[in-house]
Amino acid sequence: MSEGAQIVKPTIAQIFSEFLAEQERRLSGRSLSQYGQVVGLLKTSLNNYGYQGLCAADAERFDRLYKAQGEEHREFCEIFGAEHILLNLREFLGYFMVRKVIAGAELLRAAGTVTQDPVKVACGKGLYRRGGRSRGGGASWRGSPQSAAGASARAQPDGIR
Repeated sequence: MSEGAQIVKPTIAQIFSEFLAEQERRLSGRSLSQYGQVVGLLKTSLNNYGYQGLCAADAERFDRLYKAQGEEHREFCEIFGAEHILLNLREFLGYFMVRKVIAGAELLRAAGTVTQDPVKVACGKGLYRRGGRSRGGGASWRGSPQSAAGASARAQPDGIR
């Protein structure tokens, strides 16, 4: 299988690894632990639910790589690039964190903050382009990192803000 045609570079997994490595140099203790926890939860959410919003061509590619055996098997975060982080933030912040993780107010606030950071980093590295196709060849992103991550505030039940 020709992975170059199949897998976007950098993948979500690579973006998250680089992001956490950068945070290790910048943060310490509790903050670093929260960043790792939120990124881990976002990765779990993407791997378990990200496929649901794929177009037909991406869904076919995902099915082929996900169902592959052995070394060829890939998870969602090992196939797709940065554009799929943004496309799935609302689901993560408004559904996964609230309904699956049943996160408390502190973790929900941290999730809103932490998810803004890799989006800003990806924007700074040119992994998203406003109004056009992303470098990874997927859907373009329209909006701001703040509005994407701000979905958590709008999606949270009353009393959690």
